[in-house]
Amino acid sequence: MRHSIIHRRQRRRRGEFKVFNHPSKMANEKANEFIRKLEKGKVVAITSANEKKTIKFKMLEDGYIYLLTEQGEMKEGNLKDKCQKISISTLKHACYEFLYLKTVTRAEFEKYSRYWSSLFALLITVFFDSLKKHRTPKGAIRITLIGSRVFFSGLSAASNIDWEAIRENGSAFILLAFPDIKRTDNWIKKLNEYNVDKIMLDSGVFGYINAIKKGKKATYPNLNEYCDFINKNKDLLSHVINLDHLEPEKADENQKLIYHKTGIRPVPVWHPGDTFMDHDWDRLDVLVKDDYPLIAIGKTVGKGEDYKKEIFNEIFRRYPNQNFHWLGGNSQLLLDYNWFSSDATTWWKGREEKPQLTVFEGFKATTKRLHEGVLTREEGLTFNIQMIQNIEYMNWSTFKRTPDKAPFPDLKDLWGRVYDAKRAKIDSSKSKNLEKSTYKQIELFDEELVG
Repeated sequence: MRHSIIHRRQRRRRGEFKVFNHPSKMANEKANEFIRKLEKGKVVAITSANEKKTIKFKMLEDGYIYLLTEQGEMKEGNLKDKCQKISISTLKHACYEFLYLKTVTRAEFEKYSRYWSSLFALLITVFFDSLKKHRTPKGAIRITLIGSRVFFSGLSAASNIDWEAIRENGSAFILLAFPDIKRTDNWIKKLNEYNVDKIMLDSGVFGYINAIKKGKKATYPNLNEYCDFINKNKDLLSHVINLDHLEPEKADENQKLIYHKTGIRPVPVWHPGDTFMDHDWDRLDVLVKDDYPLIAIGKTVGKGEDYKKEIFNEIFRRYPNQNFHWLGGNSQLLLDYNWFSSDATTWWKGREEKPQLTVFEGFKATTKRLHEGVLTREEGLTFNIQMIQNIEYMNWSTFKRTPDKAPFPDLKDLWGRVYDAKRAKIDSSKSKNLEKSTYKQIELFDEELVG
């Protein structure tokens, strides 16, 4: 049974799903915040995306947002006849799509409204405090939400408990590998049941390479099967990663064939070399100039931090405006660089007997293991999921960087319990006075508490 995005939206409105920071909820909040300003009679004026004219927005009693682009003020009686207008539902849908995709160009909004250029300008106004804007190498105007999004991977082999944790914590972004789901529709039922609209689709080449290294039998993913799967499930895919190959020429050939067969430009993957002199910067130059919305960086799993820093320093120095996805990345380096997104399985470790917590506070990341009993397995899983989700919003002006200020209802409580457990171990007489602590100390993971 195919899942229905509209059906899930109805269930979310009825309160059947926890949505926390789900794009559907955040789209409504951001749009409503802007609409409230217009309802107060304010006229919001901004410079258009191409910075050639001033656009003014005003909302009338009919519920439409009118766009005044002519010089000077127009009389309200003429607005309905002479001005472009955008419905509130169109604005909210555009906000939802932007929050889900995280990056768009002006031309991509043509499908939402005949006034797509003005809708794009309206979107910039709604998200003015949490996006960056630049021109791509081919001259298009692109806007991108700031912050690093982490896709939860490893769910192909996850238990129902893991999926339930994803649903209960409002997680919306997951990565699934093609070889794990190509022969079953069970994953589609999971999306419908656990409140996920779309996935990032990985080709599975990384798993193939790992299996070969371990001496196991493995089959390289079939290109035609991959394309057939993409065509069958286009409405469920937010991103498609290229059928990668260690030979750049073969990878580029697969890239073109997938686009030809599916109409989707897959996310290309760039592999650094073993040393700085071995990195193929010329190929990365070509990928950036080809205007890909997102480029994945691979072949760093298992490498040392110094190796990664050397590569990442150069990548972000050369291409400060390009969006990059870090394959298998979830460490301090996720905060040190301007990553668009990454994917990781480390969230799983929260459900071990001695939960391993991933903590991001301010611009510092730590991964430590707690003594058994401080948090249950379910609580450790919840902590990791909510903490990892919070990475994306650390730099938004409307959110704070500390876990106790995160937009997740359980994180403050769990953070406080871990903090209080540490203090109780040091001085039980003082632990009762910590209920209103701001939990700002990252030193809670010391040898007195860590196993």
